[in-house]
Amino acid sequence: MTYPALSRATVYRTLDLLTSLGVLRPIYLGEGDRLYIRADEGHHHLVCSGCRTVIGFEDCAVAELEDKLAATLGFEIQGHLLEFYGLCSECSRRAGEDHPSADDRPGSEMVRRGCYAHR
Repeated sequence: MTYPALSRATVYRTLDLLTSLGVLRPIYLGEGDRLYIRADEGHHHLVCSGCRTVIGFEDCAVAELEDKLAATLGFEIQGHLLEFYGLCSECSRRAGEDHPSADDRPGSEMVRRGCYAHR
């Protein structure tokens, strides 16, 4: 939906406020692009540097590391964000080809593969 009376500045101020309150968490995708996710749980992503696809996954293997860090550093961990950057299978396949940029490629919207936090 489009809300012509809602200014872009209001949207960004609201996103900043929700981030400062700990409701949202930004994911930085390079070149100033960012995406916001809920901050209420650990969250995991594969981020393609080629087409900017974000793939969410739930299988978290950092619980042991989280416990070790908390015990070693005396830190109460309340959540985490895990991001891996690289190339998706499609961009890997196209790596040697001359192909359009992410902004020009059809279907290259920011969240293409249904990350569970972005539904």
